[in-house]
Amino acid sequence: MALSLVSASSQYLDRAAAILSAMPLSFACWYKPTNNTGQQSCISICKNSSTAAYWWLSTNAGPAQARGEQGGGGGSALSVGSLTVGGWNHLLAVFTSSTSRDIYLNGVGPVNNAVAEATTGLVVTAIGALFNASATASLFANGVVAYPTIWNLALNSTDDTNLYNGGSGQDPYKIQTAGIVSLSMLSELSTPWVDMITGVSWTDHGTPTHAADPFTINRFKGTLAGLSTSTGNLTVGSGAVFAGTLAGSSTSTGTLTVTKPLAGTLAGHSTSTGTLAATKPLAGTLAGHAAHTGALTVPSVIHFLGVLAGLPHHTGILTVTTPGVITALSCSYADVSAAVALAVAGNTVVIPAGSCVWAATLVVSPTIAIIGSGTKLARAPGFLGPFFCGTDWNVPLFTVAGIRFSLDLCGRRAQRVAGTAICYH
Repeated sequence: MALSLVSASSQYLDRAAAILSAMPLSFACWYKPTNNTGQQSCISICKNSSTAAYWWLSTNAGPAQARGEQGGGGGSALSVGSLTVGGWNHLLAVFTSSTSRDIYLNGVGPVNNAVAEATTGLVVTAIGALFNASATASLFANGVVAYPTIWNLALNSTDDTNLYNGGSGQDPYKIQTAGIVSLSMLSELSTPWVDMITGVSWTDHGTPTHAADPFTINRFKGTLAGLSTSTGNLTVGSGAVFAGTLAGSSTSTGTLTVTKPLAGTLAGHSTSTGTLAATKPLAGTLAGHAAHTGALTVPSVIHFLGVLAGLPHHTGILTVTTPGVITALSCSYADVSAAVALAVAGNTVVIPAGSCVWAATLVVSPTIAIIGSGTKLARAPGFLGPFFCGTDWNVPLFTVAGIRFSLDLCGRRAQRVAGTAICYH
């Protein structure tokens, strides 16, 4: 959820630390103002003493503003257009150096300001307020703030385009992920509001309340846990990317299921007897802890990159089902290449029905089966393809079936056997 802030009630969040103390850095958020009156703060990193110093993303009587300040000197970059009152707007401020700051509004920008400032001595970070040469916050937001994010690098116009996404929005965690130092989903229904990157809770002032997001981000980063005598199913459902811990604790007997990509831990704790099942790509740990007796299962339809582990006294079955089946998104060279790249020995890559022209040869290394669906492949001039085998002489490498070709399979080293091509090198 987003956070509703009322300026008349001095509502804002802060923490007694500067999340960053040096440039480059970038601030971004979505903001739905109640009005365009005065200057309204979105994100700031400030000094809260008698000498003003800050980096600040705000509005300024309509336009969006990126301002750097030090000791009464500094400069502001102002957007060309103004925010829409009562509607969602995307703001991005980029502080590249002491002589360069950019502002973007709703995918338009950058507008640059090059006035020199050397901001130092910062001690507090705030959402919805600014500490301007004072220990008392001011210039409060008067609207709804969503997905406030801070990066330790200078985002560019491509990043802004991706964040704005034509007004539909994008998960900021997907943009320059390695540089994100703060991201607050504000999905809690009440305080504490937690920064998902640092794990630190913001201090709230004036009792801000939750509000509806501008768009939905389906991502889970945390712990989904069945505690005590829980017997229900714990499920991370469709549309969600899971990056935390799915755990059945104590005497939980329910099924723990992840139906979307998992980058964390799927774990049955203590005397849990339920089934642990990952049905989508798993890049973390599937683990039966202590006296867990349930089955740990990774079905054949997924790509498993993590650890399947039974810890002390675990008596359940640990299973990674093979061969796996990986279906390409289409018959295009790019999609089939991506599917083959996921495959390991014994897997089957399925190519959907369609007609595609390939302009490159796909080298296949693992011992896999490539199965078409009445697929038609043609070659563009100038290459041998579509498949080429990459193993020693006379060692069966992969099979191809169900595809109609307008050229020899696997180049010159292929033979047809009962409608299936067996490739040799």
